[in-house]
Amino acid sequence: MGTQRSPYGFRGMEFVGLYHEFRPLASKGFPILRKNLCMNALLFLIPVHINFQGQKVLKRLDSRLRGNDGTGNRERQVRSPGSRRGANDVVGHGMRLFQKFKTTALEWVFHDASWMHVVIQKQCFGPVVKKYGEFIPGCHRFNAFSVIVLGILFLTGGCVPLKHARVASVALTLEDVAAAASRQSDPLMVREGSAAHILLVDGLIEAYPRNPELLLAGCQAYSSYAASFIVDEDPRRASELFFKAREYGFRALSSREDFSAAAEGSLEDFEALLQKYRKRDVAALFWTANAWANWVALNLEKVEAIADLPALEALMKRVLALDEGFHYGSPHLLMGVYEASKPPAIGGSPQRAKAHFHSAFELGAHKLLTAKVLYAEYYARAVQDESLFVRTLEEVLAAHPGEVPELTLSNTLGQHRARKLLNKREEYFEELP
Repeated sequence: MGTQRSPYGFRGMEFVGLYHEFRPLASKGFPILRKNLCMNALLFLIPVHINFQGQKVLKRLDSRLRGNDGTGNRERQVRSPGSRRGANDVVGHGMRLFQKFKTTALEWVFHDASWMHVVIQKQCFGPVVKKYGEFIPGCHRFNAFSVIVLGILFLTGGCVPLKHARVASVALTLEDVAAAASRQSDPLMVREGSAAHILLVDGLIEAYPRNPELLLAGCQAYSSYAASFIVDEDPRRASELFFKAREYGFRALSSREDFSAAAEGSLEDFEALLQKYRKRDVAALFWTANAWANWVALNLEKVEAIADLPALEALMKRVLALDEGFHYGSPHLLMGVYEASKPPAIGGSPQRAKAHFHSAFELGAHKLLTAKVLYAEYYARAVQDESLFVRTLEEVLAAHPGEVPELTLSNTLGQHRARKLLNKREEYFEELP
């Protein structure tokens, strides 16, 4: 009597159904779980591959445990040593199969721990346990399942990273939180919640220290918090926060090579490294440059800060070359502030600063009230144009901060800053006749 086809298999269509059910969770929200069409194709192909491989595994196990030698002759009973070897084959082959997909693909597929449990139990080893669990010596069906799954999870060095799955689940909310905060018109509420948000990001990075999206989120969080709420009242603490943001930015940009080491090396080598970055890297490059520039501005009395200026300028120029229109022309704003605040003796130029500010306004920065505040604070003061200073800040105060919803918080903070600057008008222009 020939070998019968096992009625228990990896139900590929159910797996694909699970994929379509959970795919929306993986295709929106935080960038850690949102990739391109190729990744979506990979997500589809993995269960299909597992389906075909699983059929082979179960057929072989079926043959082993039935004591079938391939010719229809039953040489052993199901409780014989062959059954043990058959069970070992399942575990071994399962480990090899999942080891093959040990890369980030599994982290993306199994981004939710509960979904991962359902997929493993119902689609991968459920059929094995259901049919053969009672034949594995010393184990009940549930224990057999536990042995198989725990073996795969731990003996392979965590090929299904549970901690990373938890991180990904929490990280899904970060972008939504940031979006909600950007629409908030109460800066005090945002400030009171920022510390908890930053600690959450730190915890995610601790669990997933090489993820560039999380590192970028950390860079943005520290830099924005310091610039928005701390720099005026406690410059020393702000300097520490900007330094932390800069370090996260350096780490986010270190996928090619050590960005921090390159920044400390020769300028030629650093510029050569910068040429390897593309437009997709602009966000990380910009926020790193922003944090770095703010740290330098607060530490100009330090030799190491002055020594950083050539590399910092090279980084800002690379951002401009890659995407000058990033976030309403923010690369031009950064260069405008840099040129206006740097003394002419070391290369600063109010004329170049003005050109950068106007380029930013043409690229959409006129929607950012903070851009006009920076124009008044740095350029108007640099050329000692009091009328421009007052006129620009009064325009800021007269504007509606919620005209662009996602800029509500930024524009509200800009208006607060404008009031403070106007209150210091006499101090800034007291030397004028």
